[in-house]
Amino acid sequence: MKMQVKVRVFAIRHVLLSLALFSCLAEVVKAKKGKEQTKELTGKSLRSVAPTKPQIKGTYDKGALFTPGRIYEDETLGETNLWGIGDPQVDSITTRDSITYKNSSTTSNSRTSSNSRTSSSSSSSSTSNTKRVIIRYKESQKSGFESKLDSFRQKKAKGSKKGTKMTVDNSLTSIGRYVVEMDETELEALQLEASDDIESVETDKRRYSLNTSSNIRKLGETIPYGINMVQSPELWKLGIKGQGVKVCLIDSGIDAKNGDFDPSHLSGLNLGLPWDVDGCSHGTHVAGIVAAAENKVGVVGIAPQSDLLIVRIFTNSCGYTFSSDIVNAVILCKNNGAKIVNLSMGGNEPSVLESETFERLFKEDNVLTIAAAGNLGTKEHIFPASYESVISVGAVGPNQTIASFSQRNSQVDLWAPGVDVSSVHSGHSPDDLLTYSGTSLAAPHVTGVAALLSQVVGNNDSKAALKIRNAMKQTSKLVTDGSTNGVGIVQAMAAYNCLKYGTGDSCNPTYTPPPSSCVDVPDWRAASGQMYNCKWYAMGDYCKQYGSFDAYMGKNANQACCACGGGINATTTATTTPASRVDTTTTTPTWTELTRDTFESAWGTWLGDGVARRARSSYSPSGSYSIELSARAYITQQSMDVSKYSSVKVELLFRARGMDPEDYMQLQYSSTTSSSPTWTTAATWKFMSDGIDNDTVYPKSVTIDTSKLGAGFQLRISSFANWRFDYVYLDDIIVSGRI
Repeated sequence: MKMQVKVRVFAIRHVLLSLALFSCLAEVVKAKKGKEQTKELTGKSLRSVAPTKPQIKGTYDKGALFTPGRIYEDETLGETNLWGIGDPQVDSITTRDSITYKNSSTTSNSRTSSNSRTSSSSSSSSTSNTKRVIIRYKESQKSGFESKLDSFRQKKAKGSKKGTKMTVDNSLTSIGRYVVEMDETELEALQLEASDDIESVETDKRRYSLNTSSNIRKLGETIPYGINMVQSPELWKLGIKGQGVKVCLIDSGIDAKNGDFDPSHLSGLNLGLPWDVDGCSHGTHVAGIVAAAENKVGVVGIAPQSDLLIVRIFTNSCGYTFSSDIVNAVILCKNNGAKIVNLSMGGNEPSVLESETFERLFKEDNVLTIAAAGNLGTKEHIFPASYESVISVGAVGPNQTIASFSQRNSQVDLWAPGVDVSSVHSGHSPDDLLTYSGTSLAAPHVTGVAALLSQVVGNNDSKAALKIRNAMKQTSKLVTDGSTNGVGIVQAMAAYNCLKYGTGDSCNPTYTPPPSSCVDVPDWRAASGQMYNCKWYAMGDYCKQYGSFDAYMGKNANQACCACGGGINATTTATTTPASRVDTTTTTPTWTELTRDTFESAWGTWLGDGVARRARSSYSPSGSYSIELSARAYITQQSMDVSKYSSVKVELLFRARGMDPEDYMQLQYSSTTSSSPTWTTAATWKFMSDGIDNDTVYPKSVTIDTSKLGAGFQLRISSFANWRFDYVYLDDIIVSGRI
């Protein structure tokens, strides 16, 4: 008798999610033979994404499509969201662990990670109390931690805890991490016993592929519309087809036997899964967009002569993988010579491990990572695309307008074709193509263009990743219906001209030293980070766009950089005026820096309320440490005498995490030494409005009239959030006075 489950899709806030954990399943309603049986999952929230309505009837909700072999995880069990877009051949969901296919009595029970590299130390299957985490150990305590971890493993091997499992993955020990999956209670015991050896522990986040599919058939070689939209044929005419460039594709593998791939341009790495097969077609489709061969069959890729390095981390079900698997894969890509990495996958929870890894790859290893922006059709940030060191790619259609399903958040760097994209179909002949839609397909368009540009720049350029990224962004073509942050569709030929000749009013990637009569303010860089120095501002029209804000050392780029019209006169001022006090104007009174707190080594002049904490975090706006304010937390600065200053200026950086539209932050001041001071609000920043999103660094500057204030001047910065897991991170707070 056929058993099926009908799932309702709910949008439930975090508080309701926690309550839903205690809901239970309704009883199965029995029916006559041959008649469909359904069951309602009470209190469950299954989240799926689909840009189009299902074309056949079924037991799924309107707008929800389910992909064969994928795992559809209940959102209330671990707060997991679903990013895959599915296939109408799936009829319904029968249990939380399996899917029933239309006109079929079989189910797929594959609710496991795609990672098979772990070593198991127990006998039975995972229970609902099992947790998978990434443990970062202190380098000086490595042997002590490993000893305690091994002791726990031996206890498990002896069967001291039946009915649970423990797996340990040591593939990330090169960067000081172990991936451990074990019973939550035992994990707490391990953390307690090894507390002196552990630096941090974070949940290993899940990542899903991002696409939907349908089949078409073409005869002869086809040039998909996206090839021309991104201008790659213009570079082919110059003989630039990606020769000598190694591109790493981390995905579900590749159908290496398909006649539309040149075997001489294929290689791969086995991580417990064979790289040269692809059971769910996703990786093969992505690979075809990047580098399908010019061979008069199938399609042609954007960089058809580039070398593909395939790393497979998805099983045949294309269910989900983990952030630790992604990090292990990208490190292997880098170690095997790849300078460009494509990630057509994502999830809604950020990972400290991922963030640190991608930042290191970009800034230190000269590796460019490109990822799919996400398919929710919202402004929500999807990871790894939304890390600042990763190029996030949204999707447009043939009419060059943004796809309805594409993310439109502030971290989207570029747009590329992602609607009805034809490419290679795994397990089929080269002329039997597969059409996919999703940001999964937009990302490899940018990856292919990056491969072409990498050939232009050359493998020995130590700043190739930065140059290619800047060139693609500076020369992008604005989409027909506009974009949320001024970026557009990637244009290969325009970016080539930018890199090769520096042509165009807004493209000058080659830094030209300023005249000898002017020097940049020594050691100056924007408040957002070290890379945004005067050389960075000299590229393109960055002075015009960003030169008037993001001040650091009391100056913005227009004041500090010669390329922006500022700087110091080398013959008179540079040797006599301290960098932090330089003011090139004669009519404006000088700001005198009173306090500067970066929180790298201490709290400085600020005091916490007992809830606020100085934390080392990947969310720190600048450097490694910042002040973390959770709900209703605040910090207060030690009082100072401002009686001789007519104004006080407060500059700071902040980044929000998890904030909602009703949450906000305030800067306040007081002018009394009383134990119960009266606070006056100088500025209020509302999150998710006023142009302030989560996961973005914002520099702010506030000027306070202190002409009537005296010795008891104090500042306070407060977070007003409604949930204890909403955070704002404060950094580089500079207080200056002007007479």
